[in-house]
Amino acid sequence: MGEWARGWQFWAARARDDRARDGIMQRMQAPERDLLRSQSGPCAGRVFTVLPTSEPTRVPSAELRVLLLRRLRLDLPFTASACRCRARLDSRGDHRAACPTAGVLKKRGAPLEKAAARMSREAGARVAENQFLRDLNVDGAGAGDGMRLQVIANGLPLWGGAQLAVDATLVCPLGRDGAAHPRTADEDGAWLREARRRKETTYPELLDARRCRLVVMALEVGGRWSQEALQFVRLLADCKARSAPELLRASVKAAWIQRWTGLASVAAQRAFAASLLHLPLDGLACDGDEPWLQDVLADARHTEAPIPSRMPARP
Repeated sequence: MGEWARGWQFWAARARDDRARDGIMQRMQAPERDLLRSQSGPCAGRVFTVLPTSEPTRVPSAELRVLLLRRLRLDLPFTASACRCRARLDSRGDHRAACPTAGVLKKRGAPLEKAAARMSREAGARVAENQFLRDLNVDGAGAGDGMRLQVIANGLPLWGGAQLAVDATLVCPLGRDGAAHPRTADEDGAWLREARRRKETTYPELLDARRCRLVVMALEVGGRWSQEALQFVRLLADCKARSAPELLRASVKAAWIQRWTGLASVAAQRAFAASLLHLPLDGLACDGDEPWLQDVLADARHTEAPIPSRMPARP
């Protein structure tokens, strides 16, 4: 995200990096490969590179330390000794990260949902949040259906102007026993694709609806973004940039991509870190006013990659 002018050095370094990564993967166990894949990919480390210029992009030192310890596979600070499922909690947070009985999986997705709502609002959409599916005039929705649509965005020129039902989710590629889920150790983003499939099962009424489109904004606890989530951010930025002068549209689009990927990454990773520390998640919502365009452009300017050399490769 941000390396548009790629010289020959980029491709040479990428080949070396890919070969080194493959060699490391071959020497690792399945759970370790799983976590490495979860921590790689576009925007996977965005929480560590975002500029802390506003409250929604600041990460407290205690939470940042937990995220770094988690990535380095070191022991986390002391917390409770047992989970609500009566299993003993491990020192590296694997059980807490994936246990559905602990009661934090749904709660830690709320800040990411708030980030998705704010992104849609800043892109120009009219947003409704936390709507019961049974209260909407959706064909096939049962009267007793307790499913909710977290973000409903109207007025965006995406996919032919369709209404968007955005469901944000934060998933863990490891099970609560620390074992890798099927295919996740050998395929990048396999559990993100599984998250999309589960959302389609949850909202079957929206799959064939002509009036609405289901958008699943899925991130992994290691930082990896799904392709659908990245595409959604890029399309939002494209919509936002249409109002800028033609000469500035590319810069404006890139700046909003930088802002929104940082906003969502910080929301997701702060919620994950707070859940590992057994801290409350209520104060992590990233509501606020839309920033001025000059501030967005200023933040993006300081995170741009250096311009590559124009010198040709030596024979």
